[in-house]
Amino acid sequence: MFRTPTASKKMLPIFAILLGSTVILGSCKSRSHNDTGLRSETDEQLQGALSILKTNPLERLVENKDLLTKLATATSKVSPDERNQIIEKAKSMIGSQASKQKLLRVVFDADEWKRYVGVCAKDGLPQVDGFTELSLLPDDLRDTIIATVKETYATASKGDHSWKSTIVAPKRCLDAILSYAVNPLKIISTHEKVKTDLTAAYDSYLAVFREIIFPDGSRGNYSAQQVFDVARIFQQFLKEEKNKRPIASQYTIYMGGSYVNGRAKLESSDVDIVTVDMSRNPILAAHQMFSPLALTDAVRKRVTQDYPPTQKIDLKVQIDNLFFNLSSGPAAEGPDMESKFSRFMPVMIAVRADEIKLEVFSAFEERPPRMKAAFSEKIPNQ
Repeated sequence: MFRTPTASKKMLPIFAILLGSTVILGSCKSRSHNDTGLRSETDEQLQGALSILKTNPLERLVENKDLLTKLATATSKVSPDERNQIIEKAKSMIGSQASKQKLLRVVFDADEWKRYVGVCAKDGLPQVDGFTELSLLPDDLRDTIIATVKETYATASKGDHSWKSTIVAPKRCLDAILSYAVNPLKIISTHEKVKTDLTAAYDSYLAVFREIIFPDGSRGNYSAQQVFDVARIFQQFLKEEKNKRPIASQYTIYMGGSYVNGRAKLESSDVDIVTVDMSRNPILAAHQMFSPLALTDAVRKRVTQDYPPTQKIDLKVQIDNLFFNLSSGPAAEGPDMESKFSRFMPVMIAVRADEIKLEVFSAFEERPPRMKAAFSEKIPNQ
C-alpha cells in the first residue's frame, strides 16, 4: 500500500513510494528461455513488440490506437535490456520525425520523454496525449519524468487561457503529465485507511507534491486538513444562503485546481471554484442565485476570520462560473466543469450545504461530454 514519504528518510524510488509497488524489476529475465527450456514470458512480450514494429509501416502504426496499446503493454512487461532492443528497432523505422517521436514515447524511450516534457514546459502542446503508455510507465522512466517536471514546473507559464488558444499552456501540460505519472486515483482509492480515515488517504496524495515534487517548500506546503477547513468555509456560505433561499440547496461549489491538488503557493495562489446547480439547468444558473463577486467577498472574509490563526495564509478565491465564464478550446476539453478541471488536476472537492465530498477522476480516461468521478467519498464532519 502507499506509504507517505518523510523528509527524514532516504528517498526511495518514486514509483515504489507512489504506488507501493512490490514488483522488483530485476526479477524480469532477459534470457530467452526459462529453466524448463520454454520461452520466458518477457521474451514472448519482446517478440510480440518487435513483430508489431517489423510488420507495420511507421506512419500507419502511429495512427492505430489498438496496435499502440498492444505495443506499449508488451514493452512495459519486458526487462530494461529487452526494452532497449525495442527502442532501437523503433529508432530504425523510416517516417516523419513527429511519428517517430510519438512511437518512441510509446516504447518508453527516456531521451524522447525528457525532450517531450521539455517542449511541454517551454512552449506548451496542441494536446497532451499518451494515455496508454503513461499508465504503464516503467519505474525508472517514471522517476525520470517526475524529476524533469520538478526542474521546470516553477518557471512554466500558465499561458493564454482565452477561447482562441490552440495550445495547452506549459504549466497545464506539466499538470497533466504529473497526474498521469502520480495517478492520484490509485493513491487515494487504494490507501489502507481510505474507508476509516479519508484525511489520511487524501494527505498521502498531497504528500507526493509536498515532499517529492516541491521539497523546498515552495509549493504544496499544506495538509489535507487545511484544504478541508477551507471547504467548510464554502459550505458555511451555502448554509447561510439556504436559510435565506431554500433553492440554494440545489447548488454545489466545486473546489479544484492547484490548491486542491497540492501544487499551490499559499501566499499567492487562488482557490479555483465553479458553482453549478445540481439539475444543470441554465435557468437556475448560479449567477442568478448569487453573484461571483458576492461569493468571493464572503469567502475571503471567512478565510480571514475563520481559518486557524496559527496558520499564516492569504488564500484568494477565483470564481469560474459554469454558465457564464467557462473556457473553451483545448484547455477546456469539454463543455462541462468536470472535463475542464479534472483533465489536468483530477482531484476536486464538491461542497453542498448538507455535505462535502472528496472526488477523484481517472487521469487516464478520455473525457466524454459528461463524466462521473471514479472515486467519491463523503468528508466526515468535524
